[in-house]
Amino acid sequence: MKKNEKYIFIISVIYLFTIVIVYIVNFVSNSISNDLNDWASTGDYFGGMLNPIFSFFIILLIIMEAIESRKSFFNSYKLQRESQEQMNKQIFLLTPKAEVVYYPYAMGSRAFIAIENIGNTTAYDIKVSTTFEERIDEKLQKVFERINNIKYLPPKYKMSISVGNILEKDHRVVGMSPHVVNIEFSNSPTSIDIEKRKYEIDINMLSSLYNSPEYLQVLQDIVQELKYKRSRI
Repeated sequence: MKKNEKYIFIISVIYLFTIVIVYIVNFVSNSISNDLNDWASTGDYFGGMLNPIFSFFIILLIIMEAIESRKSFFNSYKLQRESQEQMNKQIFLLTPKAEVVYYPYAMGSRAFIAIENIGNTTAYDIKVSTTFEERIDEKLQKVFERINNIKYLPPKYKMSISVGNILEKDHRVVGMSPHVVNIEFSNSPTSIDIEKRKYEIDINMLSSLYNSPEYLQVLQDIVQELKYKRSRI
């Protein structure tokens, strides 16, 4: 039994006992009547006193049950929607999809740009357009034209193109200015849905391409120092 139903049941019992006690207090001194009219009046008394309140409580219970059913329905609907959304996400992740990205990186004393498909299916009809803040020389312009002519790209395949040296004095990439790369591609040769991506490469990103000292060499120096100290002990 629910909490609200318990309260209604308790109130109903108290009300019933109250009606009975009032009747007994007023008519306990009288003997039991053999007159049918007296019994009918007694029935009318209890019926008139109890029927309205019990009818009210029954209607109240029906309303509360309807409210609870409505809450249960919306909760069930909400859980169903959440479950469907999770299922849609799983289906989306499992659906073959291309994802073409662009980024610059450094290796040694050289700077590179990469056009890479990090998705799980081949990207088709790739179109790349690059806009520079400053004019670049003809040699670099031709290098960037190479990535503009990519037509399709298999998944997890990096295309890296050397675009300039790193100037160690101020940690800037020589010849490459801040630029914006717009990429369009589709997930199949016959797809009419075009995916669009925009990558903005600013001066801070270009400056961060500078390589710090090789960690392997640092570790080797530490090991060598430890060996030296140990030999002295």
